[in-house]
This record gives sequence, structure tokens and C-alpha cells, in this order.
Amino acid sequence: MSTFDHATFTSSILSGIGSWLPRGWVWRKSPLGPLQTLLTVVSMVAFGSKGYRAALRDVFADMHRAFGWGEGTPTPSALTQARGKLSEKMCRDLFRRVSDEADRVASRARLRYADFGRVVAVDGTRTALASTAALKRDFGCPSGNHLAPQALLTVLWDLGGNVPVDWRLGRYDDSEQVHLNDMLGSLGAGDLLLADRLYPSRDLFVDLHRRGIHFVMRVKTAGTRLASEIAAFVASGLDDQTVPLPDHPSVLIRLVRGHRDGSEHIVLVTSLVGVAHDARAIADLYQRRWGIETAYREAKGWHGLDALPGRSKPMVRQEVCALMLFWLMQGELEGQARHVYADEIRQQPDVAPSWTPAEGIAEVPVLFNRKLLATSVALLMAAAVAGMDEAIQSWRVSIRYLWQNRARRRPGRHHRRTSERPHHITMRDEISSAAAKGGRIKGGASRC
Repeated sequence: MSTFDHATFTSSILSGIGSWLPRGWVWRKSPLGPLQTLLTVVSMVAFGSKGYRAALRDVFADMHRAFGWGEGTPTPSALTQARGKLSEKMCRDLFRRVSDEADRVASRARLRYADFGRVVAVDGTRTALASTAALKRDFGCPSGNHLAPQALLTVLWDLGGNVPVDWRLGRYDDSEQVHLNDMLGSLGAGDLLLADRLYPSRDLFVDLHRRGIHFVMRVKTAGTRLASEIAAFVASGLDDQTVPLPDHPSVLIRLVRGHRDGSEHIVLVTSLVGVAHDARAIADLYQRRWGIETAYREAKGWHGLDALPGRSKPMVRQEVCALMLFWLMQGELEGQARHVYADEIRQQPDVAPSWTPAEGIAEVPVLFNRKLLATSVALLMAAAVAGMDEAIQSWRVSIRYLWQNRARRRPGRHHRRTSERPHHITMRDEISSAAAKGGRIKGGASRC
């Protein structure tokens, strides 16, 4: 039976939104102080692309009594002046502080592997910015100055907690490898890093080995600059091989060949050379890297990442930081839902019974609605500012509603439910053709 222990909420970052800001963040008396400005920016980028007026209107509707705003909202020009006082260093310090406080709570990660620490993925994405002269100068335009500028965002993503660990924002033509090297200090010994084929290099392997960080990465199998050890493995036809890293004989790497239906094989390189880590587990782990791609898709589709309203470099960085803070709150609420319903989760059938994780991978089978999580965080933000009693009541309602709307397999259904209009074009055409010829048969093989 679920237990709604208030300490689960009151000891977390969600209850202390009003106390996030350091005491040094004291401005002269103004309707838009540090907290009001921060939450307005979060509202502007975390709940779709909004302008200043729309964001101020939403914050006023939910929090005007707690903020003492009276009968009218602050003006967009006042918000512009207030945002100018939030430097990039202040935003990054705030993210680290909130992230550290979140880590103090007992870990409720939904994905673990053996006795390693966090399972972290790294990836980059480009995001479109407002077409201003300042942003074109600072971030660059990939297709000429007559088009909108773009920025490169590289994120370290904790796949277990569904939260960001660190990020870097730079010009559209910056290097993701350089961004990763700059973020390695945010990883700890015992963490497991997953990366696509853009990242591997011998220098990176040596650096990770020195820091005690394990890795699973995909490597290129063709091209003129193919590493000698990779080329030899591809030509050998072997499926699994452990070799010393050239020029670094004390560093052992393992090469594993994976196969995908309808595609050529892929090659993974990993530091997991022990016999306890079989090839299936390594390939399974690499597939989990897709969690960061899902986060980017949500950020561009639901949130405002692909249409940031900032018209200067500091404001764009501020908005990215606001999105990261929102992701932290979203991941914290998701973890609390798993904690509150831990007993029920242990009795749940697997969401996808036809697929089970490889040996050593522990994963919570229950999935929560991510868009509903975002809505719940918005309600909690307003309630936490208003007072603890209202925040606790809103938290209880949110947790219960998340559980009621979780992804689950209903009795009699043998497979996970799928969309009638999937994103895969070929599958969509097949379903449309079948429906046109004979109609959809309920309970048939065409629908799960």
C-alpha cells in the first residue's frame, strides 16, 4: 500500500523553491525580485515558447498573491531589466546548488547497472535562436547571415534519474568532444558514460581511465581516419575482442560487434572488460542512450528549446539554465512517485513483457506520463511559493494522478499499446492501407 510520507516531499528540492536563492541575491525592493524573475523565465521556456507578456500573465495568475503584485502584472520592460541582473555565473551556481541538494535525497533511479554509480549519456543538439545581430555574431549562422542563428547544446544526462548532470552551450560549429572534455569533472569515479560514434578518441579513453569512469561508445567502422585497432577488429570477423590501447598498454579496451535488423553491424568500444559483463549487456546498455534523444525531443516539442525568446547571449544562456532547473524538478517528482508506490511497482507486470533487460541491468518497469509530469511541476511551483500546506496537498494529488495515468499493460493484452498513427512512415502506410482494405479488426494482430 502506498505511503504518502510528507518527508519525501518536504526534504526535497520541490518544497524549497522559495529558499533556492542564496542570501547574496538581494536586490532593491521591486515587484520582480530574483525569485519572481527566475520563475517567470522558467514559465517562459518550460511550458512552450512564450513571450514576456504571456509568461508574466501566467505567473501572475498562479502566484500574484504570494508575490504581492496587487492588481497588475509587471511590464515586459521591467522583466528585461530584471533579467539583466541574473548573470550566467549566478544561474550556473544556482543549478549546482539545486542539483547537489537533489543528490542528497536517497537515490530513486529507475535504471541501474551492476554496482556502478550513475548511467550517464552525452549528446548534442542544435537549436534555433532569434534572428538578431548580437546572436548571429555570438553563435553564428550555419547557412549564412541572412538566416537565423543556431547554438550547439551538449548535455550530460542521467538516464536513471531522467535529469541533466551538466551542459555546455556554444556556437553552432563548436565541437561536442570539446564540450564533453570540459564536463568530465561533473562525472565521478564509478559512473558509466554512454556516447555515440562522434565522441570516441584515444585521449578520451585515457582520461576516463584515469578518472575511474567506465564507458560504452559506438565507433565508426568505415572512413579514411579509422583507428588501427578498430580496422583490425572489423576485418577479423570476431564478435568480441579485448586489446590494449595503442601507446597506452595499461589501458584495456573491449570491442563488441552488434547486429541490427535491416542494417549493417555496429561496433561498440567499452572499458567493461571483465567476464561479468557479457556482450548482450553491453549492447543493451548502449541502447539506453536513447533516453537523451527522448529528452531533446520533449524539449523541442513540448518546451521552448527550439524557439528560445532571448535576444542576447546572456539571456539565451539564462533560458537554457531555466530549462535545466525545470528538468531537475521533473526528475525529482518522477523519483518521488516511484518511491511512494514502490510496493505497487514490485507487483506490476513488466510494461513490455516480450523484452527483458540483460543480466546486471535493473530497471523499474513502470513509466510515467512525461507531459503530465511537466504539468504537475507547474502546479507544484505555484503551490510551493504560496505555502507548505498547499504545496503538500498539491504534491499528494500530483503523485496520485501520475500513478493513475502510468503506462501499463491491461489484462488480456500481450504487448505494449502502440499508437494508431506511429511516427514510422512505413508502419503508418501499412496501417493506413490495411484500414482502407478491410478496416481495423479489434483485438487482431494489427493493434496491441
